[in-house]
Amino acid sequence: MIGCSGVVVARPGDSGTATLVLHWRDGAAQELAGAELVKHTVSDVVRTGLAARGAPKILAVPVRAGSNLVAVLAVYGGGGTEFGAEEEELLGTLAATAATALVNASLFAESLRDKRQSEALAALAATLGQSLKLSEVLRLSLKHAAAILGAEGAVVGLRRGEFLHIVAAEGTGSAVHGLYVPLMESHTGRAMLEGRTLIMNHVTADGITYERVRTLAPVEKIISAPMLTPDGPIGVLSVANRAADFTEEDARVLERLASQLALAVVNARLYEEASDATRELSVAFDAIAGGMAVVDSEGFITRHNARLATFSALDASEPLIGRALFAVLLREPRELDANDPLGTAILRREVGRGTIRQPSSGKVFDIVASPHPAGGAVVTVDDVTGFHALTERYRLVVESTTDAILITSKVGAIDFANDAAIALLSPAGSLEGVPLASFVPPSMKKEFEGHVARALLGEAMRFNGAVIRGDAEERRVSMSLAPIRGGGPVTGLVASIRDVSDETRARDEAAAANARYRNLVEVASDAIYTLDGKGIFTAANLATETLLGLPRDALLGRSIVPFLEPAETAELRAYFLSAFGGSAERYECHVVRADGTRRLISVSNTPIKRGARVMGVLGVARDVTDDRARAAALERAEARYTRLVESAEDAICTADEEGNFTSVNKALERVMGRGREALLGTHFTELVHASERGELWLMFVASLEGKRQRREMRFTRADGVERVATVITAPIYEHGQVSAVLAIIRDVTEERMLLEQLVRREKLAALGELVGGVAHEVNSPLTGILAFGQILQLEAAGNEESRRAADTIVAEAKRAARIVGKLLTFARQNPPEKLRTELNQVLLDTIELRRYPLKMQQIALVVEFADGLPVTWADPFQLQQVFINLLSNAEQALASRAGERRITVRTGMRDGSLVATVADTGPGIAPEHLPHIFNPFYTTKPRGVGTGLGLSISFGIVREHGGMLQVVSETGKGAAFEVILPVVTPPSHSGG
Repeated sequence: MIGCSGVVVARPGDSGTATLVLHWRDGAAQELAGAELVKHTVSDVVRTGLAARGAPKILAVPVRAGSNLVAVLAVYGGGGTEFGAEEEELLGTLAATAATALVNASLFAESLRDKRQSEALAALAATLGQSLKLSEVLRLSLKHAAAILGAEGAVVGLRRGEFLHIVAAEGTGSAVHGLYVPLMESHTGRAMLEGRTLIMNHVTADGITYERVRTLAPVEKIISAPMLTPDGPIGVLSVANRAADFTEEDARVLERLASQLALAVVNARLYEEASDATRELSVAFDAIAGGMAVVDSEGFITRHNARLATFSALDASEPLIGRALFAVLLREPRELDANDPLGTAILRREVGRGTIRQPSSGKVFDIVASPHPAGGAVVTVDDVTGFHALTERYRLVVESTTDAILITSKVGAIDFANDAAIALLSPAGSLEGVPLASFVPPSMKKEFEGHVARALLGEAMRFNGAVIRGDAEERRVSMSLAPIRGGGPVTGLVASIRDVSDETRARDEAAAANARYRNLVEVASDAIYTLDGKGIFTAANLATETLLGLPRDALLGRSIVPFLEPAETAELRAYFLSAFGGSAERYECHVVRADGTRRLISVSNTPIKRGARVMGVLGVARDVTDDRARAAALERAEARYTRLVESAEDAICTADEEGNFTSVNKALERVMGRGREALLGTHFTELVHASERGELWLMFVASLEGKRQRREMRFTRADGVERVATVITAPIYEHGQVSAVLAIIRDVTEERMLLEQLVRREKLAALGELVGGVAHEVNSPLTGILAFGQILQLEAAGNEESRRAADTIVAEAKRAARIVGKLLTFARQNPPEKLRTELNQVLLDTIELRRYPLKMQQIALVVEFADGLPVTWADPFQLQQVFINLLSNAEQALASRAGERRITVRTGMRDGSLVATVADTGPGIAPEHLPHIFNPFYTTKPRGVGTGLGLSISFGIVREHGGMLQVVSETGKGAAFEVILPVVTPPSHSGG
């Protein structure tokens, strides 16, 4: 049509350039280099969009599809060829025809491509819909994506926090399988964060890929589409590397693939979570430490764990399923009652709590029942027998003590008062809520408030004071205040009050207890959760939210490590790996809540298996912080009451039903003079006086019948000494029956002896007055006898026999007058007064008073006084009392002595001090008595003969004179008492 040498087709480029794509000449395609002569002309067409000539031998016209320049058609000739307007018009017509053909071909090709992609996407959707296994879904999706887009490789990354985890890979992407890619440092991460498909055809030039990805799998071209769900993007689908660049059309295809894959992944995840949850709940039910059961709407057991079977009152071979819960625990039928724990949960649809006691074994159970959403209830059962028994024991101690025990709040109001406190302070009414200070007399309130303030600061206080009873009677008391601490600041006070007016004593006890367990799974008190192999939460119940202080949405997908105590992480990791390896583990550790609170938990880890493979770990955690605190408080209470019993001044003991001692305190050891080993197991009647055993046994039997008793008794110590005591007995209850008797014993021997001594002193005082009166009466006749005797002396001067008789009358009258004078001196109540004193004279005056009794008992008296003893400054009357006591003791020691009976009194000097010795030939003093003979009320004499005060008073008198009273004695060789007095020069103004 157009005479020419060759035809050239060029594709327009950027900035007015063109690229030759076809060179045709002589009926065949030629090298493009041979058509370089037309390139300048073709470029002019690209720049202007109009036909152009290059000399007369070249003609080029534009090829347009609509308004778009899609190509340039050019011809060239040789020799004398020239192209005019006719050739230009004809070539333009050919160009228009070619443009139409190109458009039609492009549309047809695009239609075929869309059809093939639609068929491939439909096939993929059908395949994905048939599989619920996540691994299979990912594998099929990657194969289809790579095939549809003609890519060399494909990967799927799922979001894990701030990373994309490459969970599946195909082709060249296989090298990065399992890699964690930071969202902010990669092309795929950007697509995830921005929620849109991104195309990159020049990766090396742009450099926006993660360094490890570039190292493991070199990528030149990549297209990434986010996997979108209604809750946001969950991951990214990416294909990489092919010969042609990725286009927007490829992006749309990949978006459709990513959308289908996101839906399939969500469905597969839900399926696996549901399967895991079913297995986890089954394992968790049997892993609960406490007894647990699910009951139907009539209270019959439909499911239970192994622990509940150990609480059952039935035989081990009897099944529990289908039986009523109370019949299992108590072996007795019981109708549902809206007021019991089970009835509250089933009938009222509320959480029920309560305590029951098993009649056959006496065990006590705490029960918590929660309504089940499908009807019936979930019930937890805990054995609290030991705690209740300990509480009962301490309650008995507090109720049976004679001391008033009060517990007050921090502001001073009474929260608790025992019977002794009510009897002491308010016999006619309750004390609860009444301020303790209201019983203190106004004159002592300021002092009492000071003691309370110091006790609230943590200092234990003990003081004496008074209280005013409800009937306005004032009583003298000994009071102690002790702070109550709950592991922190003082929360109140314990007051112990003893009425010393009536000499009573008491002790106190307080204990409290709380239930610890709740429901299973959503209603369980234990935290139940599951972890994957990396320690990431995959499931958690409401109790886990409460334990860790975070909602469930914030826990799932999060590591457990931040909640663990840092110092325990290494040890806990070993436990976790052991459980993930297939072994069940139990241990305790600390967790740190979201608010920073530190809690102690008891954990049971159990592997979750799918076939032989461990898929995760089931954890059951129980918060035992409060349990440990209660146990510590209970231990402190037991130690406190043990210390109270051991430190009590009164003897406290318990005896079994047969009357044998089962426990004793130190005071009882001291009172009985026997060690604890010797007392335990001994029958109490072996220690009391034989004449009182019958009555004390009746008292013991009355206490076994539930009555409190009080009386006096006589008992014999290990050393044979007989003592008197008051005893109070009270029954001890266990499981509602009296199993033992508590006794509180107070030795009142010294008090009785003191009372007898006071009575004797009153008698002696009266006797002294009587002796004084008699002496005055005797003086008058003695004076007459002496006068007439002297007259007889004068008249009988010439008669020797009559004179001797008269001399004897006068001498004996004078001696009787001297004795009467000494009696008056001794009986006179002189105030302590020091005078110039001669030791020999004091002893002579004392001997005159005791000479006649010694003579009557045929006791020889030997006097050995040293001459020239110095005068000292002392109270002669007090010293005379000392020597009378020593002579009386020596006389009593010789009263029943066979053989030589002699008392020797001697004086002398030793190391500048005056020494007076009173020695006897009696039986002496046993070595075990020597350390105690100067103690008040200590005596080795039979009851009623001695008081035990003589040597104590003598010791005090000598010590007040600056001297010493000491004894030297051997058994069977008598005893010698030495009075050593310093020589004190009398004051110059004292006179002669």
